[in-house]
This record gives sequence, structure tokens and C-alpha cells, in this order.
Amino acid sequence: MITFKAIKDNGSGNIIKLVPNEKYGGVLDPRAREELLASQHDNSTSEETNDIPDIATLRDMMGWPNAKDIATHDLTITNTATDYGVQLRTYVKTALLDKQLPVIFFYHGGGFFGGSLDNVDKPARALADLADVLVVSVDWALAPEHPYPEGFIEAYQTIIWVLNQSGWSIDKHKVTVLGDSAGGGFVYGLGLLDRAFGVNAITKLVAFYPVTYQAHDTHFEKWFIDTTRYPVADDDRELLLPYLTGFFGGEALIDQLYIQENDANSIYLSPFLANDRQLAELPESLTIIGEYDPLRFQGEAFVEKVRLSGGQANYVRYNGMTHAFMDKVGDFPQADDALREAASFAAK
Repeated sequence: MITFKAIKDNGSGNIIKLVPNEKYGGVLDPRAREELLASQHDNSTSEETNDIPDIATLRDMMGWPNAKDIATHDLTITNTATDYGVQLRTYVKTALLDKQLPVIFFYHGGGFFGGSLDNVDKPARALADLADVLVVSVDWALAPEHPYPEGFIEAYQTIIWVLNQSGWSIDKHKVTVLGDSAGGGFVYGLGLLDRAFGVNAITKLVAFYPVTYQAHDTHFEKWFIDTTRYPVADDDRELLLPYLTGFFGGEALIDQLYIQENDANSIYLSPFLANDRQLAELPESLTIIGEYDPLRFQGEAFVEKVRLSGGQANYVRYNGMTHAFMDKVGDFPQADDALREAASFAAK
């Protein structure tokens, strides 16, 4: 197991974890570089053939094929469903089957139109292995078949169903909602919705590289996608800049498929736009982002806004990492370490 050198910013409390064997930031991790090189080759091949992937192809491309099962305990993994048909996959240490446990609800990423229980199977196994918890991975409804707010409402309904109707032995004082990317955006939206309803069922939030802003205010858009804010080394410029700008260019697809005619200024689509009172009422949160993640600056801005409102927001950044590194559990040591951070936060 690799131990990461961590730097704590005494002013903000942010924790920055350096690339192994590096003393400073601004260095792309060698594993991330290999991934970007392979992706660059694949993209150039697609351009030569004018091959524009359809939704089914894009969905098939999601996930990380080299992810590995790092669990060391025997786990019981069960495929089940809510009474209204939402598919769930639960993970728990077999030795704890008869115990009342904290719960982690896991909402996968995938641009709101992709992702699956299988894509996050290895990270879910890791969470159940790393903490004495029940992990409930949720197969929420995807766009364009189910545009906003269908999947989002279904996600909250599932939390309430599991807590009150599933019959599972759950410690309702320890309810964590966790997600990555699009699912990370769900995390904060669900926290806001839970407080707006006055249910207060959710006690902690964990978001990996979350979507926190989907509106189109020019000032915010420029601030969040300004590639000059990333500390890019000269040797990595030709890899990183096309990667970042290409990611930003995909936002129009989310507008088309997921948001459609809905108001992107809604706090459930853009949690960053919640007011101070709403943010202060959120459960304590942990946000985990990579140094070269295209969603880094909107995520960091959200964390800072929560703190300024009086809320509790923890932040860990993994230097040298790009988007979706948590999927790479068992392959990227940063993924393993980040899942340990998440499991520890949820269980404490």
C-alpha cells in the first residue's frame, strides 16, 4: 500500500495529497499520463473515421476495465430492488449480516446518461470492506429516456424506501450519501432536498469530483473552465489542455439529454447556487477531487461557499489526477486511498 504525502493548508483545512515521489504539485501522475495518451490515440482514430458515438456506445465506454477487487474480507453481495422497481446492489461483510449498521448510498457517475451498478462494483466492494457499513448502490434512471428530475426524485425516494420500508437493520443515525461526478452532483442536491423537506434523514455527504454548477452565467462559466488556472507543466500541455477543453465541450450534451427545458439555475441541478441558509443546513460533507479534474474549480468553489455559510465541508485533493480516478480502484493507488478516506469519514 502506497502512503501519500499529505499537505494540510492551515488556513482552509484542505488536505492536498502529492503524486508519489514528488515534492510539489503541478505534476501529472504517470498512470494518468498513460490514460490520456491512450485516450488521445482513440480520439484521433475516431476523428479520422468521422465516427460519432451514439448513446449506447458512450455507455459501453464507461467504467474502468482494469479496476480490481481490493476487498480482504468475505462480502455478501445481493442484487435486489425497491417495491417500485429501482435496481439495487447491496454490499456488506458477511460476518456483519446480523448487525445494525450505518449505510452508504452510492450514486454512480456517467454524465447523467450513463453509468451502471457494474461500473462502480469494485469501488462499492472496497467501501464495504474498508468500513463496517452496508453499501447500497443505486441504479438510478438515466437520460435521455428519463430526463431531469426523474432520476433525481427516484434517488431520494430510494433513500426513504431503504430506511423505512426495506426491513434492513440500519443505524438511521449514520446515513451517508456518496456519489461521483454526476452522482456527486446528486449528493449535494439530495442533501438540499432532504433539508428542504424537513426529513433530515441524511447525516453525511461524500462527493467525488461533483457537478455543482450547470447554469450558464458567463462569469461563473469562465471562472470554472479557465484552463490557465491549472498548473500544467510544459511537457504535459499537449495532453492536458485538449483533455480539459474537450470535457468542457461535452456540457452541451448534458443540456440536451438531461436538463432539456428545465431551469439549470435550480439548486438541485446547480447546488452552488443555493443560498447561505440552505448551505449551512447541509450535513457535514467530504469532497474529493483530482488536481487536473475539469470539475475541480466548481467543486472547490462549492466547498468554500459552504464554509463561508457556516457549514461543515472537508476537502481532499489528489495531485496529478484527472476525472473519474475513483473508478480505477486496484489500479491507481489514489483510488484506493480516496476510498479509504471516504469509508473512514462515513463510519466515524
